[in-house]
Amino acid sequence: MFTGIVEELGVLHSTQKTADGIRLRINASKVLQGTHVSSSICVNGVCLTAIEMGSDYFDCDVMAVTCDKSNLGSLQAGDALNLERALLVGGRLEGHFMLGHVDAKARVLSVLPEAERYLLCCELLPALRSWLLPQGTVALDGVSLTVADLAFDSFTVALIAHTRHASTLGHKKSGDWLNVEADYLAKLVVNSLTRLKTS
Repeated sequence: MFTGIVEELGVLHSTQKTADGIRLRINASKVLQGTHVSSSICVNGVCLTAIEMGSDYFDCDVMAVTCDKSNLGSLQAGDALNLERALLVGGRLEGHFMLGHVDAKARVLSVLPEAERYLLCCELLPALRSWLLPQGTVALDGVSLTVADLAFDSFTVALIAHTRHASTLGHKKSGDWLNVEADYLAKLVVNSLTRLKTS
């Protein structure tokens, strides 16, 4: 489980094809502290398992289905990545509960810089519509954010300066793809109500 608070910007060192997906080698430093082989690390919002580690890198395998559902399959060497270690029990919960299970990819529709904030407008896919609500939480590329505005086919989040600099979101432009994870609690409520209606 994660919180959506990026600990470090890692850098993709290399991508290697495997029998059922790809293997990523990611250069990092902070997220390696206290991490070992089999530890979970959130990479751009996707929960991955460290399968090999060095002094300045970790390797992880990404299955083909995850490549299709997220933006990890289109990464190139040198790309910056949002990294976060798994939440420690008893630690501070700064963002919101995240599982690192991406629901869908969404395209950035527009980027609107304002005085003290930065508005990122993204497409709202039908599959996500019932899980987002105004002032609700959403994770974009592993970053915990608040839904500032919600329309039928789009949603907007506001980025403060710190978030723009501490994550990859400040460099996104129209047409880029983002990994979206809707709030887990919202999904539980909607799923429960749907089951009640059909029972």
